[in-house]
Amino acid sequence: MHKLNPSQQAALRSNFRRFAARIQPISSGPYKDTESCFLHKTLLMKKILLLAAAVVFSTAAFAQGDKTTVRDETSGAKTTVTERDNGTVKVEARSGRTKAGQKAYNTKEDVKYAGKKTGNAVERGAKKTGKAVKKGANAVKNKAEDVVD
Repeated sequence: MHKLNPSQQAALRSNFRRFAARIQPISSGPYKDTESCFLHKTLLMKKILLLAAAVVFSTAAFAQGDKTTVRDETSGAKTTVTERDNGTVKVEARSGRTKAGQKAYNTKEDVKYAGKKTGNAVERGAKKTGKAVKKGANAVKNKAEDVVD
């Protein structure tokens, strides 16, 4: 390797500094390091992606049209009529519940009925207990007044 004398080393250093000052940083703009530049670009891409997704979903929802659903609670039958913007009409009909679905529905109704009955019984019992406690308290109060007199 070739050795440089001190004056040559100083000239080389100054030339290098001049050359390094002319080179643009890796990222142009207000960012001083590559990490913040990358972070800014990532956030920008995220915003663009979210905006594009919002536009896609809003147009898909807008194209759905009016939807009307009629349901028969006793049999579980359901009819859905969709009228699109271009004038076409789509009708979907579903017959009543399956056997398993009907059993589940019956169980749900039975539980609801039993809960109402239990709730009413508890409420009546609480009212009766409250009346009995009041009656007993009045009797004790009257007896205490008689003793004092």
